[in-house]
This record gives sequence, C-alpha cells and structure tokens, in this order.
Amino acid sequence: MKNIILINIDSLKIEAYSFRNKKLNTLLQRSIPFKNNFDPEGGISSENKKELIELLKSLKEKNPGARFKTYTTAVFRKLTPQAKTQLIDEIFQETGIFLNIISQDLENFYLEMALVGKANFKENVLLINIGGGSTEIVVLYGKEAIERKNIDLGVSPIIETFPSI
Repeated sequence: MKNIILINIDSLKIEAYSFRNKKLNTLLQRSIPFKNNFDPEGGISSENKKELIELLKSLKEKNPGARFKTYTTAVFRKLTPQAKTQLIDEIFQETGIFLNIISQDLENFYLEMALVGKANFKENVLLINIGGGSTEIVVLYGKEAIERKNIDLGVSPIIETFPSI
C-alpha cells in the first residue's frame, strides 16, 4: 500500500501524519502562527510562507513516492480569491504539493464522520472542534448528526483579547 502523508495546516500550526498499512504515525508538529501579519489580500507573511514551503519540501524529500494530502483551514479561508489562487500556485510550483483550503462546512463534516455511527447515544452529544481561527459544532443523537453549526471564532482572538487566561 502506498504511503499517504496527511498535512493539517491551521491558523497556528502545521501537523503531518503518515498513513500506511492502516496505521497513522505523527511525522511533524510545528507551531507557525500563520495568523500573525496575515492580510486577506497579501496572504500569510513571507517568513511563514518560506517556513511552510521548506517544511513541505523536507517532508517530500523524506517520503519519496508518497501521496500528499493537505487540509488548510481558518485563516486560509479568509484569503481573497486572488490571494488563494496565488498561494496555491506558489506552494505547488515550489513543492509539487497542492494546498487544499477546505470550507468550514467540510471541516464540520470531517468532525461528524469521526464519531457518527461508531456509537449509539441515547441522549444528545455535542462534538466541538475549536481551532485557532474557527469552531465547528455537531450535535449527535443515536447514530446521526441532528444539528451542525460553524462559528468564525477560534482560540487566537480569545487569547489575544484575554491574555491572562
């Protein structure tokens, strides 16, 4: 079975995992505050972009022949359409890896799929995914999702507003 490298990139960090023979192994966890000096039209800072490109190149060199899948969320969704296209093109040209900026609805769907059907609840269960720049909520009952909510607020603005917590 071919090695698949899964890369999660959010407002505050990048995580990479290897999925092979039905096993998931952590390859990398690095804090990169993509939200710092972010501009919807200009994108992420040049320093953060350079670090991201270098990490992706390194992962590709260390995993020849692997298939790469990226999932970017939060701050990346706030890019203008032109800035998204420019960033995706630049990352692909530099690394050969496609940067997949997923919608909050898709992120919420992934949260739901993580548990739906795996347990049969006799009361409502609330699943919450709080990221750096967004929050996804799913209410489960039995083996199905009965409600979904997306909130454009994550940990970052809370920490910035209330630094003592």
